[in-house]
Amino acid sequence: INGDVTNQPGATMAAHSTEVLINGTLWNGGAYTSDPSVNTFANLVVADTGYLAGGPGDQFRIGGKLESTSTQNALWDTQNAQLIFFGVGDHPFWITGADLGPSTAGYDHNFGWGDFQIAGGQVALTDGNGTAGGALYVGTISGLVIAGGTVTNLHGNGLNVYYEPLANPGLGGQTYALADGGSLAPVPEPGTWAMFLSGLGIIGFVAIRRMSLA
Repeated sequence: INGDVTNQPGATMAAHSTEVLINGTLWNGGAYTSDPSVNTFANLVVADTGYLAGGPGDQFRIGGKLESTSTQNALWDTQNAQLIFFGVGDHPFWITGADLGPSTAGYDHNFGWGDFQIAGGQVALTDGNGTAGGALYVGTISGLVIAGGTVTNLHGNGLNVYYEPLANPGLGGQTYALADGGSLAPVPEPGTWAMFLSGLGIIGFVAIRRMSLA
């Protein structure tokens, strides 16, 4: 599709086993579901009423910006899908996930992604809602340019990104600074949390829900 596309609130756009290419801006006020497909947008804007849903094998490819003010965390489901920024230049990325710290709770209905890739240019995070602060929780992350302990092609602007350490052995389970503030930090494995809680003398059962990386 050449040009801009609008998906009105309450409406659904669905991609099934295909490739979608929109050479313009998709303004999504409703549901955009993928099962599984490769979805490529020049720009993607998700309104507060909108959400994305996809699973293993689904790709959301963004050549420009991804601006989201979505409040639909219960419906948004991309924890097993890929988000890829490609092309040169800056890629503004508005995020609406709450910053729950380096905790597996951050993956539960919190706008996370299974795989996050920077395939070109640089990504700049922006807070997409009215609540101060925010974070992006991902399974795997790639395409980072790291120099002197700082990720230079991912601008946090005071926001944080959390990753699964076992799924990203190249990062060594370390914490890195993001350009312009914020950090890229690992989420301790459940076993690590269990030992930590035990060391504090906390007795009881702790239920930890983790993102499935298919």
